[in-house]
Amino acid sequence: MADPTLLVLGALVVLSATFLAGVVGFAYGLVALPLLLLVGVPLVDVVVINLVIGLASRLSVVARRHADVTWARARLLLLGCVPGVLLGVLTRDRLDTEVIQLAAGVVTLVAVSLIARGGIKSQPRSSTPPVVVVAGGLGGFLGATTSLNGVPPALLLTGDRASARSMVADLAVYFVIGNIVTLLILSQSGQAPSSWVWSALVLWVPVGLAGNLLGVALGPKMPYALFRRLTIAVIVASGVASSAQAVRAMLG
Repeated sequence: MADPTLLVLGALVVLSATFLAGVVGFAYGLVALPLLLLVGVPLVDVVVINLVIGLASRLSVVARRHADVTWARARLLLLGCVPGVLLGVLTRDRLDTEVIQLAAGVVTLVAVSLIARGGIKSQPRSSTPPVVVVAGGLGGFLGATTSLNGVPPALLLTGDRASARSMVADLAVYFVIGNIVTLLILSQSGQAPSSWVWSALVLWVPVGLAGNLLGVALGPKMPYALFRRLTIAVIVASGVASSAQAVRAMLG
């Protein structure tokens, strides 16, 4: 049975993260990962929570935007996802939780710095199939270890200057199918989350869907530039705090 305080704090984190993601179109995992760690949710549980909520929130996007999917690219991303997840599962067995948490904090800060700069500054290009597969593999690896599976594919699509509609659609397909694959592999790996997670998700998934819908509805009515800067500030602060927490645990 989950602690009631943790249930409330977790619900607030999920609501905030999905709302921000609905407004600015990115960053659910980047916000939710460090904040859930800070309120006391173990990393192995955070990974499952974020994968499930990310999957649930992207189903409607796939349904609405399936015509915008670049299937050749989406298939290559998913092709790399499976070996990436398998490598991530093996890595989790060999690294301390604090090391993975610190790495997650660093990845969060690097990713948000690239996002804040508008992505990778380059001329429009079309990445080669091996590069796309590698991006999918890196996403699978980060998904299994930290739940940040969207970072490498999002940066790849940003660097390719994919259209906004195509980027959202491709990432939604990657999240839905990739998260299902990741959860299935994790379930067979013997790295099960705490029993309370499933009862918490009964509350947190609807909260996440509501937050996402609210963000999508209110986003066009809000000053986007200001809100995006505030979102980035929240991600940076939570990433720094999560990294500091991991360092303290390692030194202690």
